[in-house]
Amino acid sequence: MNDFPAIGHGIGLRPPHFVAMSTKPPVVDWVEVISENFMVAGGNPRAVLRRVRERMPVVLHGVSLSLGSVDPLDAHYLDALDNLAREIEPAWLSDHLCWSSFGGHTGHDLWPLPFTEEALSHVVERVARVQERLRRRILLENVSSYLQFASSALTEWEFLAELCRRADCGVLLDVNNVFVSAYNHGFSPQAFLDGIPVDRVGQIHLAGHSDEGTHLLDTHDHPVCDGVWDLYRAAVTRFGPIPTLIERDDDIPPLEELVAESRRAAQIEREVRAARAESSVTIPPAVVAGPRPKRDAVSKFEPLPKLQELFYDLVTAPTGVGPGLVARGLAAADLEAIIAGDHRLSAARRLDIYADMYFYRILDVLRDEFPRVVAAVGDVAFHDLVTDFLLAHRPSHPSLREAGANLAAYLARHALGVARPWLPELARLERAHRELFDGADVPTLTLEALRGLPANTLVRLAVRLSPTHAVFNFAFALSTIWSSVRPPQPPEPAARPESLLVWRQDFEVRHREVDGADEAAMLAVAAGGATIAELCETMIAQTPQPGDDAPTRAFQILARWIDDGLVTRKSEATTGRSA
Repeated sequence: MNDFPAIGHGIGLRPPHFVAMSTKPPVVDWVEVISENFMVAGGNPRAVLRRVRERMPVVLHGVSLSLGSVDPLDAHYLDALDNLAREIEPAWLSDHLCWSSFGGHTGHDLWPLPFTEEALSHVVERVARVQERLRRRILLENVSSYLQFASSALTEWEFLAELCRRADCGVLLDVNNVFVSAYNHGFSPQAFLDGIPVDRVGQIHLAGHSDEGTHLLDTHDHPVCDGVWDLYRAAVTRFGPIPTLIERDDDIPPLEELVAESRRAAQIEREVRAARAESSVTIPPAVVAGPRPKRDAVSKFEPLPKLQELFYDLVTAPTGVGPGLVARGLAAADLEAIIAGDHRLSAARRLDIYADMYFYRILDVLRDEFPRVVAAVGDVAFHDLVTDFLLAHRPSHPSLREAGANLAAYLARHALGVARPWLPELARLERAHRELFDGADVPTLTLEALRGLPANTLVRLAVRLSPTHAVFNFAFALSTIWSSVRPPQPPEPAARPESLLVWRQDFEVRHREVDGADEAAMLAVAAGGATIAELCETMIAQTPQPGDDAPTRAFQILARWIDDGLVTRKSEATTGRSA
C-alpha cells in the first residue's frame, strides 16, 4: 500500500495543544486532525493547521462520510473535503466503516452495519465513487460497536477484508476498537487481527475506553490500557511497523502525556522488530472476552434501507427505544429477531446505548456553545429544551459545529423564550461568536500602511468591512449580562434597545455597542463598499448638527474601525451581515 507512507508515530491535533504544536519544535512525527473541524472558511483552526502542516505530515480523518448509509453521498461534503485536501496535501485521508445519516439527517455517530452481501456490495460501490472523486485511495477504520445484527453472514474482519479487496482501499486498524468490540460481542481480538490482510493496513489507532460493567464504551477519554497495549504488540507482530496514532478527544491531558504514550508505542515497535531480527516470534495468545453470544431468536432479514430506517427512528426517539418500539407497534421479540441480544444486554438495551450517545453528544456540544443560555435557564431546563429542539430540528449538517445553527430561532417559539424574550437574543449573540470564529480570512488595512499614502489617494481608496463582522439590533441590553456565566442565574437584562457590533480580530471574536448614528451609517455603507471619502461624507451627513468637528469625528471613527481590524480593501472582502 504505497499510498500510505511510513511516517512514524503521531498524536491527534486538538485545540488545547494548538499553540504548542504550531510554535514549538515538533515533539511527534506527525498529527491527525478531524477533517470536519477544519472544513470552514477560515479562522484560527485553519491557520493553525497550515502552520502545523509546514512542520510535519498531517493526516485528515473524517467522521461524516457515512459510507454505509443508503442516503446519497453528500456532494457538498466531498467538495469541501477535496478542497481541504488540496490545500493541506495530507499524507492520506481516512474515515470509518459505518453509516451516520438517514433521510437527510445525521446522528453524528458511527453506527454499525449488518455484515451481509447486500451491505458489502453497497459500501464497495460507494468507496469506489469516493476514491474516484478524491483521486486517491482512502483508509477505512473499524468502529467500536455495541450491537450485532442477526442477519450478519460474515464476521466483521471477513467483511472488512473483502471490502478492501473489491474496492482496493486500505484499513485504519483501530486496536482499541477491536478490543472494545471483542469484549462486547465475545469474539477473539486475535482472530480479528489474523483476518485482516497484512498488505492492507496503512495506519493504527490507539485510544482509551470506559468500562460500563455490561460493556466497554469507546470514549477516548482515558489513557491506553494494558490490554490494548498487549493487543497493539500483537498487531505490530503481525503487520510490522505501521504509522500509529494516539487518539484522545475528551479529558485531554497535557501534551507531554500524549507524547509519552506515542513514545511507548514507538518503543513497542522497536522491541518487536528486535525480536524478529533475533528469532522467530510467537504471536501472543488471544484475549478472549467470552463465548460468542447465543442467538436464540429467529433472524429476520431486513433490506438495508428498512433496517437503517428502523435503527434511526428508534435511536432518535424522544423517550427511548422502548417507547419507540411501542409507537411502531413492535414488541421486544421483534427487535431481538433483528438485533442480537444476550444474557448481558438485550437488543433494546444495546440500541439504547446508541440512543444515549446520539442525544448526549449533541447536548454537550450545545452546552459548550451556549453557556450563557445554560446559566440563565439551568441544566434541567436546557436538557428539556434540547430534547424539544431535536424533535423539531434533527441535525442535517455533517459537522457538529452546526448543530446549534437553528437553536436561537427555535427558542423564540419555545415556552422558555416566550416567557423570557431576551433568551433568544442571547442565543443569537452566542451563535454569532461561533459563526464569526470560522469566518473567511481577509487581509485588513492598518493605520501604519494608510499613513504613507498621499491624501488624494487615501480618500479614493475603496474599502469594505471585513466579512467576519455582523451587526445585531436587540431589544434588550445583552452586553450587561454577557459575563454572567458562572452565577446560578444571571440578572435579567434591561428592556432597552441595543445595537451590537460583533467581529473577529486576531482570531478572537469580540462585540461592543455601536456608538451612535454615524457608526451605524458607516456600517451600512461599508458593508456594500465605498471610498473613504464617501464613508466620511455619509457619517457627516448623519450627524444631527454638523459642525467644524464633524469631519474630525468621522476620521476618528474610521481610525477606530481600522485599528479594530474591521476594514479591508473592497476587492478583498465580501459583505458582512446585519440581523
